[in-house]
Amino acid sequence: YDYESGMALFSPSAQDSTETRNWEDGSQKNSSSGGNDETSRLVVKTGTINMVVENINDSIKKITQYTEEKNGWVVNSRVTESEEVPSGSIVIRVPSVLFGEAMDYFKGLAEKITYEGTSGRDVTEEYIDLQSRLRNLEAAEQQLLEIMERSGTIPEVLSVQRELTNTRNQIEQIKGKMQYLEESSEMSTISINLALSEDLLPI
Repeated sequence: YDYESGMALFSPSAQDSTETRNWEDGSQKNSSSGGNDETSRLVVKTGTINMVVENINDSIKKITQYTEEKNGWVVNSRVTESEEVPSGSIVIRVPSVLFGEAMDYFKGLAEKITYEGTSGRDVTEEYIDLQSRLRNLEAAEQQLLEIMERSGTIPEVLSVQRELTNTRNQIEQIKGKMQYLEESSEMSTISINLALSEDLLPI
């Protein structure tokens, strides 16, 4: 049995794209699409905004409130002072279907936008590759269980148990990676840097 197929968890075929499209058909995430259906792409969306605001704390409060109302959450936030001049940053997660709306709302809080960037990393092929590896490993697991039933000596049983444990560990790793990709595509990430002066914002 060749169990090496489950070791490499990621394929280098995933591409970055400025297009931001999720599993827009809202249903199947399997290899039957062949990765060619433009309405079934799995995309991880991210955005960055650097902006000048009138009040750092008030802006962060409004961003937090909006995020929570949209069933998102704050990953982290901070406010610092440089020579008694405050600046801050906040990173939030919101449902990907609201990515554009959230970006527009946050920009609306600004006195001035000094930088805005968005990106979408297409992980569809990566996800399909993991599905294929998972099916192979689950088939190997079933074969090992059948072999164990036929094994007679203790060394044979122990050998099959080791292979079975290794295979199951790989299955759990792949399932974890698939879950991570699903969650990353369902919830987009937006990072916002805020300051009272343009000079205090990242370049």
